[in-house]
Amino acid sequence: MSLTKIASEHWDFVDAEGCETRLPKATAPAAPFPTRWCVFGPPKTILQSVPERIAAAETAAAALKSRTTIPDTLAIGDETFEGREVAFDGDTLDLGKLIGGYDTIPLGEPVPRMGQQAYAFAKLELHEEAQVTFGAGADFWMQWWIDGESVCDTVGIGNETHPPARTDHIFSRRLRAGKHLLAVWLVSGQASWVLKAGVMTDRDMALASVTFSNRWQFLPDLGEIRPARREGTTFGTALDWDHTMAIAADRCLAEETIECEFQMGPEGNFGVILGAQDSGHYYTVQVPRWGQLWRARGFWACICRADGSGHLRILKMQLMPNV
Repeated sequence: MSLTKIASEHWDFVDAEGCETRLPKATAPAAPFPTRWCVFGPPKTILQSVPERIAAAETAAAALKSRTTIPDTLAIGDETFEGREVAFDGDTLDLGKLIGGYDTIPLGEPVPRMGQQAYAFAKLELHEEAQVTFGAGADFWMQWWIDGESVCDTVGIGNETHPPARTDHIFSRRLRAGKHLLAVWLVSGQASWVLKAGVMTDRDMALASVTFSNRWQFLPDLGEIRPARREGTTFGTALDWDHTMAIAADRCLAEETIECEFQMGPEGNFGVILGAQDSGHYYTVQVPRWGQLWRARGFWACICRADGSGHLRILKMQLMPNV
């Protein structure tokens, strides 16, 4: 066992190293990010394939490039749209809630309609020249223009990560004092029709760097521990593969109640490790997830033992009701 001291504790890291990171102090962004936007659409065409999306991107570029003012109406193909004013909720613009875009399946539950398009505009005003860094993420495709110049494009690869965050894609421009036009073309994904965006600060940039770090990150300023993330590729799409472990080797608890929030991917396990001797010998109470069980609300929990063989042996497994 190779131990690393983090603050006053010793940790055993498996498959990835760990470090403590202090964040810069919170400062004001270089410019206020606009919260009121003008949205046009959605066009009647639903983009169901990659060729359709690429062709639509050319149409979007023709409509938005070189544009420096918010139009009263926007012509897309043979359709003309009037703008509607919408507002960000914090860093989030949820077009599914604001302008619709949901189908209803036989069970009556609304589901997003993938491939819908929207065009959004906002004015950004600076009192002095500044280098402005933007961060944005969308479910699931987007392209940005500033004063008619393309500055961010995920049409080919999509957002890559889910759920989206405003630290997913970062782009920076030197902007003169005065008014500027932000324009973005958005295409909805399978799960939602959401844009997250904002003007980044040094603290935001530091958080973005640790989010995709290949080390465990201990963030005392936030009281958080973030696992290492590795990027892999499957089916032509970049994904985050998380397969690391960190054990506090000198922490001993008894009669503890552990409460936490966790984000589950399509498959994989989440659990709490108990009674660890080393990285190969411990007990875990975990929530396994695989296949399509979540669609049937098949939520299981189990108690397992790692005995040094490289496998987790299930001691007790139970279907959890009302989840």
